[in-house]
Amino acid sequence: MKAIEMLGRIGTVDVMGDVTGIRVKDKFEILANYRFALCFENDLYPGYVTEKVFDAWAAGAIPLWWGIDREQSLNKSSILNLAEHQNMDSFLAQVSNLNNQPEVLNKVSSRALLKVRPNLDAVRATLSRALLTQIGTQG
Repeated sequence: MKAIEMLGRIGTVDVMGDVTGIRVKDKFEILANYRFALCFENDLYPGYVTEKVFDAWAAGAIPLWWGIDREQSLNKSSILNLAEHQNMDSFLAQVSNLNNQPEVLNKVSSRALLKVRPNLDAVRATLSRALLTQIGTQG
């Protein structure tokens, strides 16, 4: 809530979702209307990365994230991460600076979110085992 209050000093901050009673039918449609999206993780520990940062980026909004990317999979130049700042004032200064430079803002929002293509081999193997097990129990 403090981040929302402080970001309000830079510009209008809209808050939606169950906590406000403002239900959103399609978050991608909503996020597409914003330059930035606040995507703080509920817990802050290495390796805990939820869909929030991915959803914001996929919708075209620059993720304002607070998290720890232990695997260093995320492209740091495509997000603003509070965890990489000494304090909230430093983070807000970066957001404000970016907000006031449309040409830089466009470059940041067009950068890839992931540094490397995800390896889905483990997912494929798990799904194959699950399907084979399911087929085996039915046959």
